[in-house]
Parts: sequence; structure tokens; C-alpha cells
Amino acid sequence: MQTVYAVAIVSGDVQGRGFRAACQNVLRTFGVKGYAINRPDGTVTVRCFGDPIGVQSVLDALPTANESVNHVLSTVILSDQMLIQQPPRTINSN
Repeated sequence: MQTVYAVAIVSGDVQGRGFRAACQNVLRTFGVKGYAINRPDGTVTVRCFGDPIGVQSVLDALPTANESVNHVLSTVILSDQMLIQQPPRTINSN
């Protein structure tokens, strides 16, 4: 089974709002290992690894993991065969 690794930088009012706990729920939901940590600039780094479908599902769920997310600034997926840089995602606020 192939394992991929991903790193995502998430912005918004994501510190002190339950975003890291929401990330843990998303990781568990898709059976992916990982964690979220606060960064000094107010963003949160999410690092995860697992099967490609599970990791992609986590990345797809991050924008809606918590209402405090504004942007997924950058996402990098690493595997044995490739490096994929995904474009930033802006969350539409209503």
C-alpha cells in the first residue's frame, strides 16, 4: 500500500477556536495519522500521512472542518513518485 504525506497551511481565526480539535476529528474520520500545530504568524500547520485517498479526503475536508477557516494557503503532497503542489483555496464567507 502506498503512503503519502501532506502538509497544509491554514489561515483565518484558527487559533483558540477549536480548529486543531476539528482537524483531529477529520483525521480520525478518514483513518489518517497526523496533527495540527499553531504557528507564530497565526496560521495552523496540518501534517498528515496515510493512504492517498484518505489524505486527499482530509485535505478536501479542511476548508469546512471549522467555521473559523478562511484559506488553505498551501498544500504539498509527497509520495515516493511525486511532489504535488496544490493551489491555495479561498473559503467563501456568506
